[in-house]
Parts: sequence; structure tokens; C-alpha cells
Amino acid sequence: MMCRQRMKRGLLASGALLAFGATALEAQSVEAIMGARERLELTEQQVQRLDAIRREAVARRTAEMAEIAELRSQLQAGQIRRSDLMAVMEDQRDAREARAEERRASIDAILTEAQRESVQQMRRRADRQRPGVGPRGGAGSGPRVAPGGGPRARPGFAPGARRGSRPGGGGGIGLR
Repeated sequence: MMCRQRMKRGLLASGALLAFGATALEAQSVEAIMGARERLELTEQQVQRLDAIRREAVARRTAEMAEIAELRSQLQAGQIRRSDLMAVMEDQRDAREARAEERRASIDAILTEAQRESVQQMRRRADRQRPGVGPRGGAGSGPRVAPGGGPRARPGFAPGARRGSRPGGGGGIGLR
């Protein structure tokens, strides 16, 4: 029972990462641009327009997180199935991907040509600093690698081990 609950929590957490990863990166890019206002020599009007985009991204992310929290609660209460939650998360992800291009176009329309080139360089540097993330971003585009360089193993799932067996040979759901 505890293993099943942990697995559910892990699935929900990984789903949340997929669901909110893109939105967080979108907001970060606007925030990074605003943070580099002196280097990019942004005007006050540009900063105000970028801040409106930032506020919109934060509001949308907050609303999506609230919706997912409500659905998680319903899932825990047995009112919906996990597939219902995952479907909503997938729909949110698809909508975010569509908005990402619009947001990037909106940001580009605010910036001058020289500023856009500087922002593109910032994005390329950020992509190189995040291993496993391609030029368009997104978690999971690279292999799962442990800090030591080898593949990450799932805890408790050693090759050849009996699932559910306990030290001392007591019970569990072992394969027999």
C-alpha cells in the first residue's frame, strides 16, 4: 500500500514538473530579460511592456497550479481518476506550448534588433549550461544520468532482486 502511494506521488510530481516546467521557463526568460535591462539598454516603456507579459505569465501559472491542486485533492478523495488529472495536465501543456510562441513574438516585438540578438545569445548560453536541454528547452530531452555519470537506478529495483521481498525473507509480494 505504501509503495503504491509513493508511486502515485511520484507520478503526480513528475506530471507537475512536465506541466509547469515550460511556464516557469517562459516567465524566467521575461524575468531574465528584465534583469538584464542595463546590459540590454531597455527603455522604461520596454520594461513596462515586458512587466505586463511577466505578470500575465505569473497569473496564468498560478491559475494552472490552483487547478492542478484541486484535481489532486479530488484524486486523493477518489472523485476522479488519475487519467483525468493527466489529461488536464496534457491539455495545459499543449496550451502553454501554443502560448510560448505568441509570448516570444510579443517579446521580440518589444525589443530592437540589437536587443533581440543579445537575448538570443543569452538563451543559447543558458541552454548550454543546462545539460540534457535542447535549444527549445524542456525537461527530459536528454538521458537520465546520475551525478556520477551512470544511469539513475530506481531505488529498490536492483537487477535480479525479488520485488517486495524483505530482509530476513518475510512476506511481501515477491515473485514466486
